[in-house]
Amino acid sequence: MYRVSPARVYGGMTATERGRQRRAQLIDAAVLLMGTRGAAETTVTAVCKEAGLTSRYFYEQFRDRDELLRGVADHVFTTLESTLVGAIVPGVADVGLVARAPIEALIHLVDEDRVLARIVFVESGAEPILRSLRNDTLSRMTDLILDKARLFFPIEDSAVPVIHLAATMMVGGMSDALRRWLDNEIELSVDQMTEHTSGLFASAAAYVLTADAGRHAS
Repeated sequence: MYRVSPARVYGGMTATERGRQRRAQLIDAAVLLMGTRGAAETTVTAVCKEAGLTSRYFYEQFRDRDELLRGVADHVFTTLESTLVGAIVPGVADVGLVARAPIEALIHLVDEDRVLARIVFVESGAEPILRSLRNDTLSRMTDLILDKARLFFPIEDSAVPVIHLAATMMVGGMSDALRRWLDNEIELSVDQMTEHTSGLFASAAAYVLTADAGRHAS
């Protein structure tokens, strides 16, 4: 997925198109390096070498390494979010099914694209820019859970703080669990990870719904 094609002359391409091509090459090279060798080794020199481009072309596209990292972050976190959002099944009122589809999609993404997963869940902690963008993404994921919960289930405004608490705990815990799974600290198969994570999410959601129903009964 992140194989970097060598730079070459493209007949009929405008200067803008060639610039976009080089930018994509540089971002792909940075993603590959960061996801395999780590953030510390993702230098401008290393990225240019991997992309097969000179530093002149790098600085035509990016002011510095930090701007490149923002491009990397935009790529990986957009992929992460689109995977989750695209897996949500509309019109489903079963808590377990609502939770399982996006969790299954996320775990399969992590398993199948270890380069991207390592950037999101491991290397992003070593780079302030990536860490900030990762935190923004986790916040959006928390808000997404809150929005979908209110869309699919009859939840009153009074229950929103509890849902927010549960969503924050689930998203933060899931992020750390996936990091540990990548490092083989959690020894579960893909299917086991999907099954147990979905069950835990469903249990938390059921608690929120039960607590909300209890408030109405009282």
